[in-house]
Amino acid sequence: MTSKPVAIVVGASRGIGRQIAIDLAKDGYAVVVAAKTTSDASTASPFPPNPNSSASTINTVEREIREAGHEATAIAVDVRDPASIQRLVDLALETYGALSLLVYNSGAAWWAPHYV
Repeated sequence: MTSKPVAIVVGASRGIGRQIAIDLAKDGYAVVVAAKTTSDASTASPFPPNPNSSASTINTVEREIREAGHEATAIAVDVRDPASIQRLVDLALETYGALSLLVYNSGAAWWAPHYV
């Protein structure tokens, strides 16, 4: 549990999602870093990895935030799977007790045929 506001950032392993997660942590949020891409952050070399490379994962972003003295938790999520999304929310609530903000930055999209 935390007294800080809590943000979930989906799509936070690279690029703008990563930077949003880092900036929210700097602004006082406890951040749940969520995406599909995971790794063993303790073996990342160089560290931090290039933020636009596949070496940047939710675990390396979590490590960056924690090493800067802020609060973060990495939780893997596949946004194509409703059960995975529910697990993300359940674990975030179990860890922090509340949610204040959701940033959905995932690149996943679904297309359906359009019939006229």
